[in-house]
Amino acid sequence: MSDPAVRTMLLATSNPGKAAEFDDLLAGRGWGSLRPDQIGIRIEVAEEGETFAENSARKALAYSELTELPVLADDSGLEVDALHGAPGVRTARLAKGSDADRTEALLSLMHGMPSPLRSAQFRSVATIARRGSVLAVGEGTLRGTILAAPRGESGFGYDPVFMPAGGECTLAQLGIAAKNSISHRRAAVLAALDELELG
Repeated sequence: MSDPAVRTMLLATSNPGKAAEFDDLLAGRGWGSLRPDQIGIRIEVAEEGETFAENSARKALAYSELTELPVLADDSGLEVDALHGAPGVRTARLAKGSDADRTEALLSLMHGMPSPLRSAQFRSVATIARRGSVLAVGEGTLRGTILAAPRGESGFGYDPVFMPAGGECTLAQLGIAAKNSISHRRAAVLAALDELELG
């Protein structure tokens, strides 16, 4: 897509935390953004793929059939080394209920694991699609450690128990600007935007 006049992206998410992160990233690259409910789009896309890339593409393509705008979607998850990459694509479905419930389920799975075995990474695959075609794909990761107990109040998902490698704070303690500067989603979205704008 090379039309410089098209500078608004539809966000294929209903997650307010993810949408805020996307807003910040896109604004930094000169893009505006809209949420689906702002233009009357209300769909649920089943995340049934076996990879983050499949789920990301599925969401982007589904939304792109309903608008003329380019669409940004991502699928992200937590991969714990000692759990052989789990929860992976099932990160959001690890347990029913809230983010706190899922975090508690993860901590239960890892109960008693010593620090050297608590290494993990967040992985994100971002897809930009328009009119039923994938235009760009980017991937990003963020290495770190799963703590034994939550720390911090901001962020969402597993942010309160994930400490980035070399850091002293969890993602939930960093605040959105600092988190966005290192996040896996940032790396994926910026890689997809680079491909879109250079392609």
